[in-house]
Amino acid sequence: MEKTRVVKVGYTGKTEDGFVVDTTDAKIANENGIYAKNRQYRDEAVVIGAGMLLKGMDKALENMKNGDVKELTLQPKEAFGERNFRMIRLVPLSQFKKQGIKPVPGFVMDIGGMPARIQTVSGGRVRVDFNHPLAGKVLKYAIEIKDEASTEKQKVEFMLERFMLEKDVKVSVEKDKATIELGKTYKDNPAIKKIEEAVGKELKKHLKLKDLKFKENWTKAEKKK
Repeated sequence: MEKTRVVKVGYTGKTEDGFVVDTTDAKIANENGIYAKNRQYRDEAVVIGAGMLLKGMDKALENMKNGDVKELTLQPKEAFGERNFRMIRLVPLSQFKKQGIKPVPGFVMDIGGMPARIQTVSGGRVRVDFNHPLAGKVLKYAIEIKDEASTEKQKVEFMLERFMLEKDVKVSVEKDKATIELGKTYKDNPAIKKIEEAVGKELKKHLKLKDLKFKENWTKAEKKK
């Protein structure tokens, strides 16, 4: 049975002409005008081989160890795929008007849960491209393994960090059983049960845990009062 490896990686991706399109480094994102306020820039926790990164990056990590840095050239099939002309569609302009949207060429929007780029607007029809903006492009990535979990407890902690549950949390692991105690930080989060369910499903899937329990530390204190 292959050992499950959980690591933290830092990376920066560029197009062939040197334009930065992706990074885990906030400074690099700022300097290259791609900083996104709704993104958390930090080393990313991933399970190697689980498809959490681009195919080419995931494959490269299999032969890397903690501290290794690699420069990768990813062909489209290893990155965001080839451009698919079936993903370019003509949508009636009336569909946009019904939603109070004025489509403008170059504008990227969500259509049916998929990101889409408006290409042209003419004759009452809108040409929409559902391909990923980087589909068909060769990309160059620099990737580094910043840290690797050495115990089952660390693996769980790394994965919790991936789901932003690393603060005010205590983890204990015994063989294939894990207990995660959440502190008062999460007391007023109305979605905490759904978060626990989603995170638990991922942890069991990737870390092969047979039993996983969440404990909400604030519950007992309130009952005592």
